[in-house]
Amino acid sequence: MITLMLLGACSPSLFMQQAPTMNRYLLDWAPDPATPAKASVTSDTRNTGKPDIQLNSITAAPGYDGPQMIYFRKPHQLEFYAHNRWAAPPGRMLEPILLRMLEDSGLFRGVAGPDIAVDAELTLNVKLLYLKQVFSNLSSEVDMALEVDLVATVDARLIASHRFSVVEPVTEPTPYGGVQAADRATRRLLASVQTFLIRQLQRESE
Repeated sequence: MITLMLLGACSPSLFMQQAPTMNRYLLDWAPDPATPAKASVTSDTRNTGKPDIQLNSITAAPGYDGPQMIYFRKPHQLEFYAHNRWAAPPGRMLEPILLRMLEDSGLFRGVAGPDIAVDAELTLNVKLLYLKQVFSNLSSEVDMALEVDLVATVDARLIASHRFSVVEPVTEPTPYGGVQAADRATRRLLASVQTFLIRQLQRESE
């Protein structure tokens, strides 16, 4: 009887395990200090006029189109952090970042996102091939890759296509360490994409 009374007096919460907190992360971006300044990157297009460009919705390779934070301990075996996620699928988070990079580059007269109906001279198609944290021994790294197509909209002509990939060391082998490395990888990739666009615009204007 005493045992039953004691159990009845206890709060039910004492017998319930608290659910772990779900941590959610955003990708962030800041211009790479090594990226050419606006004045220099626009000098070759100033005389011929700058084109407009539209960024289509970013697609993602299978396995990388959700908000899960992916890591690898074995080749080909995707694993997911149980209590850590991206705030949205990485491809979706990359869209405003890429739009900001295109606007800040000074290369274009106008920049439009995928939800805006415009007659832009150029279209940019981007696919996220992978964004993953790879563990080996006691260290880890973030691997990230994009496939970029620059298209002349009027005749759907492929001007250029390129695959960009970076490997960024992780300073601490944790989900948050992976997020910080992903931010650095994003900055490096976007700097490469901007250089790619500069070269293609220069060739188109020749």
